[in-house]
Amino acid sequence: MSLHERDLAFSERQEGYLILSGEGIGTIGFIDGMKMIFAEKKALGGFKRMKDFVSSCFSGGGTIETRMRKAKRKFIRIEVLAVRPEYQQQGYMRKMMEGVYRLADRKKLPVILDTDDKNKSLRYQHLGMKLDRVRSCGEKFHMYDLIREKHHE
Repeated sequence: MSLHERDLAFSERQEGYLILSGEGIGTIGFIDGMKMIFAEKKALGGFKRMKDFVSSCFSGGGTIETRMRKAKRKFIRIEVLAVRPEYQQQGYMRKMMEGVYRLADRKKLPVILDTDDKNKSLRYQHLGMKLDRVRSCGEKFHMYDLIREKHHE
């Protein structure tokens, strides 16, 4: 299993997929960004709901990424982490997170991510992330900001 610093296909069988951004890694490309926007629009039920959701989520200090940038802190951000259904519950999420942690430790950077799923937040915490804060994004939605600080050697 090898770790590439941007898009990660985890093996010949592609058990999981990971997109990272941040210091020395790069940014999300235009096409990938548009795909993410349209997936969010579909999940939220249209552009109006998506606009309201985003406005709510950015109130009160914004995302963990916004706050890190404002503080001029460098980081590695997990944009997407997915394990194909047939490989779930077999430790691949842990392997992917450990790969990101090794990269972050080499670069002496924290790892950040956010999720709108409480159970995923708990899984990430079980794998070494710490809950930074919970943002309210409307009546039914919350965003969970997570961070894993770099390890000092």
